[in-house]
Amino acid sequence: MLRRHREILSYILNTDGFINESELASVCSVSVRTIQLDIKEINKLLKEYNAQINSEVTEKSKEILRENNIH
Repeated sequence: MLRRHREILSYILNTDGFINESELASVCSVSVRTIQLDIKEINKLLKEYNAQINSEVTEKSKEILRENNIH
């Protein structure tokens, strides 16, 4: 997993509420398109854990990611 992917997951896991692509792009100093591609790649990796990032990350998905130390 790329460092930026870990940063994205960490930011999502440590933030309450909704995070938009523009905010993630700003935090990671990349374009929105890069964030979209990163999320696509992250979701491929998370598939084996039955977790995914979408327009809304559920508390259940956050719990799965934390339990498996994925961030």
